[in-house]
Amino acid sequence: MTLAAQIIEQANALGPWHHRVRLRDGIFTQSETVQDESGAVVSVYDPDRSFEQGIRPVYPDGLGGRSFLDCACNAGGHSFAARDHGAGEIHGFDIREHWIRQARFIAETREGDMSNMRFDVASFDDLAASDGTYDITWFSGIFHHLPDPVAALRLVADRTRETLFLNTACVRFDPTMPEKPELVFRPQGTRQLLSGVSGVSWLPSGPQVLRRILNWMGFVDIRTYYWVQDEPEKLTGPPEGYTGRIALAAARSEGALGRMVDLKTPTSGIGPARPKAPAPKPEPAEETRPLRWEDDLSVHALDTAPFERVPPVAEWADDAFEMIRGGKAPSEIAQLPLIEMARRDTAPLPVRTDREGYSQDNHEHYWLSGLRDYHLTSQVVARHGGTVDRIMEIGCASGRVLRHFAFQSEATEIWGSDINHRHIRFLNTHMPAHVRAVAVPALPHYPVEDNHFDLVTAYSVFTHVDTFETAFLAELRRMLRPGGIAYLTVSDESHRDMLQQGTTETSRRLAERIAGTFPDGAELLKGPLTEEKRYLRHRQTGPYRGIVFTPQEQITTVWSRFFQIEEIIPSGHSDQTVVVARKPRS
Repeated sequence: MTLAAQIIEQANALGPWHHRVRLRDGIFTQSETVQDESGAVVSVYDPDRSFEQGIRPVYPDGLGGRSFLDCACNAGGHSFAARDHGAGEIHGFDIREHWIRQARFIAETREGDMSNMRFDVASFDDLAASDGTYDITWFSGIFHHLPDPVAALRLVADRTRETLFLNTACVRFDPTMPEKPELVFRPQGTRQLLSGVSGVSWLPSGPQVLRRILNWMGFVDIRTYYWVQDEPEKLTGPPEGYTGRIALAAARSEGALGRMVDLKTPTSGIGPARPKAPAPKPEPAEETRPLRWEDDLSVHALDTAPFERVPPVAEWADDAFEMIRGGKAPSEIAQLPLIEMARRDTAPLPVRTDREGYSQDNHEHYWLSGLRDYHLTSQVVARHGGTVDRIMEIGCASGRVLRHFAFQSEATEIWGSDINHRHIRFLNTHMPAHVRAVAVPALPHYPVEDNHFDLVTAYSVFTHVDTFETAFLAELRRMLRPGGIAYLTVSDESHRDMLQQGTTETSRRLAERIAGTFPDGAELLKGPLTEEKRYLRHRQTGPYRGIVFTPQEQITTVWSRFFQIEEIIPSGHSDQTVVVARKPRS
C-alpha cells in the first residue's frame, strides 16, 4: 500500500469530518462516514476560506510568528491555516475527543512544519487554570453553544494581546428595524457532534450586542466583516427559529482593522438572487454607547493585565543595534553618539501591542524613532530660545518620545498624559521618579497647575481633535508659563497633498487606510481642502473617532488668538506639519 493510500485509509477511519483540510497534494480529510452516532449529517466546511476572509485584511503580510489560540478547534482547520500564514506557537482545544483525534492526525500527517502545535481535549475551565497569553484568538462556532458565552469570551479576551476573531450563529435580523441588543435563548441537543454539550444556546441579536461585549472587554477597534442570513421565503418553520451567521474582528489597537470592511446589514446566505419588490431602504445602524461611561472617554480603564517587556536598550549587546551598526539610523540623528545614549536608557521597552503599533516588532526602530522626535523637538525649542525643565507631553502613549526627555535631557519634571490607562500604568511602573504620568479623558482638561510648563508637546494629537479644538488650545495656554512653547503637529494642506500623491510610504499607507475606513474616504481626499473635508469620522462612540485636517489659515486666524505662532514647519514630524507656538509673555 502506498503512503498516499495509507493516509486516505486512516483519514476515512477517523470520520465523519467537518473540516476539509489539505494533507498533501491532492489528499484532503474526508470519509465515507458522513453521519455521527445520533444520525445527524456532519456538514463539510472549508476553514481556509473563513480564515482568509478574517485574517488577510488585518495581517496582509502574514502572521509573522504570532501565537494563535484556537478555541473549540474541531479538527484544527483554522490552526493549520494559521500555520500556513506564518503563525508561531499554536494551541487548539476542543471538548470533544473525536475532533482532537482528527487534529492530532493532521498534525502528524500533513506536509510542512507542524512543530510547536498542540491540540488538547479541554474545556474553558481548563483554559482558566493556565496563564498563557496569545497574540491572536480564534473563537469560531462556539459562542452560541455555551451556557455562559460572555464569561468564556472574557476568559479568552483576557488572554488575547492583539486581535480576537469571533464567529457565531445569530438570530434573524430585520434591517428595517433597529437592533435591540440582547442574547436570545434557544434549547439545543447534545448528542450531535456539531452541537454543544450543555443543551443551551445563546444567540446574539446582531453586531451591536457583540460590539458592546467586546468593547467592555477592552477592544477598541471592532468590525463586522461577515454577516449572512437566510431569506424568509426560502425557509420553513416559525420565524423565531430563523438564524444567521455573523463574524467580527476586535483589536486592542485603534486603526489595526483599517483595511477591513464593516457591514451594517446582512446578506442572504442561500441560493441565487431573484427579482423581487424593492425593500424599504433601512436607516443606517445606530451606534450605541459603551456599557461603561469611562469607555466613551478613555480606553483600558480597568485593565490589570501584566506587561510583556523588551529589555532596556542599556542592557543590549553592541551587536544587537543592527540599524545603528548598519548605518540605517534616521538621518536626523545619525551623527549623535547613539550607543552612548542607549546606555543611559535603563527602562524596559513596551512590546508592539502596548505602543500603538509603532515600528511593528522592530524594537530598535521604535527606540530610534522616539529619539529622533525628541532630538528634533529639542532643536526647534533651542532655536526659539526656549528651555526645557518642566515638560508636558499630551498623548504620550507608553513613552516613545517621553522616555528620551527622561533619560537624555536635564529636565527635572516630566509629565505625560494619555486616554489609554494601560499606557499610563506602564509609565508609572517603569519610568524614573521625575516622570509623572496621568490618565485623562478625551476632554480638554488636565489636572496640573497654571503657568507651569516650559514646553508642551502634542505629537499627532490635533490630528484627532474634531471637537473642542479651541478649548484644547486654551487649556494648553493655561498650562504653559508666559513665554513657554507649544510644539504641536497637524495634518495641513501639505500633508494632505502627500496623501493625494502617495509621496512617502507612510502617506500611501494612511491614504489606503482612509479610503478603506471612512465613508467616501477616497472622495474626501480629492480636490482642495475645504471646511467640509476637514473632519473624517468613522464612528460616533468611544474616544478614537476619526482624523482631522487643520488648514494653515485656521492656524494663522484662530490659533493665533491663543498663541504667538512662531513657525510652521511642513513635514517637520514625519509627514505631519509642526506648529511652534508661544504663550505671550504678558
